[in-house]
Amino acid sequence: MAGFLVFHIALKLLGGSLAKEDIMFSLLIVSIILSVNANVSIARLEGRMDEFARSFRALADDFKAFRQEMREEFAKLKEEMRSHSH
Repeated sequence: MAGFLVFHIALKLLGGSLAKEDIMFSLLIVSIILSVNANVSIARLEGRMDEFARSFRALADDFKAFRQEMREEFAKLKEEMRSHSH
C-alpha cells in the first residue's frame, strides 16, 4: 500500500495525471490503516498487561501466604527454644 502511494505521489510530482483528490484519498486510507494497526497493537499490549497484572497478583498472594506460614513457624521455633532453655 505504501509503495502504491509513493508511486502515485512521484507520478503526480513528475507531471502525471493523478488528481489531488486521489492523493488525499490515498493518504487518508494509509492514515486509517495505520490507526487501526496501532489500535490493534495497543489492544494486544493491554491484554498482555492484564495477564501480567493477574500473574503478579497471584505471586503477591502466594508470597503473603508464605510469609504468614514462616511467621507461624518462627513463632513455634521461638517457643520451642524458650521451653528447652528453662
